[in-house]
Amino acid sequence: MHICSFSAKTSASAQTIWQLWINPKHWPRWDSTVQSAELSGPFRQGNSGTINHKDGTTSRFTILSCDMLQTIVLSFPLGMGVELLVKREWKQDGDQVMFRHELSLMGPALAKMVHASRKEALKKATLESMEQLLGLLERDPGSQDQPSGSHRTAL
Repeated sequence: MHICSFSAKTSASAQTIWQLWINPKHWPRWDSTVQSAELSGPFRQGNSGTINHKDGTTSRFTILSCDMLQTIVLSFPLGMGVELLVKREWKQDGDQVMFRHELSLMGPALAKMVHASRKEALKKATLESMEQLLGLLERDPGSQDQPSGSHRTAL
């Protein structure tokens, strides 16, 4: 069950975006729901980690796939056999990089329907994190690239 997809373009390099997305210590910088995040080893397929949220909850995740500078898929177990899949991908588009963040629920149909009640909150949090990431890319003086204009779209 597809929840949402958001995409944006930036002049920041794919490497800059990649570093913000694969390094859990950076996640609180662009996701306002995250207090801290840890990974049990390098960011690669099969490894797992933990996210501590600002509301006091904790989430476990597993890296399902990791194609360097192209695609990442994370799985968050939600219960009743349902997983929240988070797909992040990049694509060069002229002198800009288009990056996309997509959420889907996978699992038994009835159980997905139970978890679908979280759909609006997940959409809102995902859009906010994409906007924060784009803002960070546009203003971060520590970045090797100095991104200029950008374009956002919600699909």
